[in-house]
Amino acid sequence: MSKESPLKSDILSGIKLLLIDDHVLFTEALTDLLKNEGAESIFSCKSIDELYSIPDNFRPDIILLDVNLQGKNALDYLATIKSKFKCPILVLTGHNVRSFWNKERIKDINGVFFKTENSGKLLKAIDKILHGHFFFHLEACQDSNQIKSDPNLKDAFGSMVTLTPREKETLKLICDGKSVEQIGKELYLSKHTVIVHRRNLYKKFAVNSLVGLYAKAHSLNIDKSL
Repeated sequence: MSKESPLKSDILSGIKLLLIDDHVLFTEALTDLLKNEGAESIFSCKSIDELYSIPDNFRPDIILLDVNLQGKNALDYLATIKSKFKCPILVLTGHNVRSFWNKERIKDINGVFFKTENSGKLLKAIDKILHGHFFFHLEACQDSNQIKSDPNLKDAFGSMVTLTPREKETLKLICDGKSVEQIGKELYLSKHTVIVHRRNLYKKFAVNSLVGLYAKAHSLNIDKSL
């Protein structure tokens, strides 16, 4: 992760973090950064097995998870991590790991961040996630050939989703805070048709709620382009 001057922000003030990474030097440097930015407490571990040594009373606000743990794909253990801690997960990667991504894995994480980026961007990513949004470095995940052969992967990333004209109109009104009934009246559609469009949007953006749909659209600036 590239260096930059101290940020003197309060993004992490009072925040508890869990860092899961098997690179000791990186972990130590990142821990120092997070502490300097006001993190209340930080636990770090080098493997999934070490998670069970963390005190039960430690409840992290966010987890920073290295995608490669001692040669294993950490995404294969998302269910274990989520069930134990029930908090947002930001995946960290130092390499192009396109083959790791698929819709089922993505739905359980809140972001993907390149380790080669600077600390300021990392703090911004953490801040967005702590406020209920998503942060995806899409270039870490996308591959033109893979996307063409895997429509589910394409749909899982908002900025690459292809929307029908009606879906765009529906999404814009959802982002404007309109209800199903209001959308139906404005677009001259039945309530059932609006619900169908909304369901298709959930599927394309890999979310399962209005809050998740709005957050994904907002985090990828799609709501501003409609």
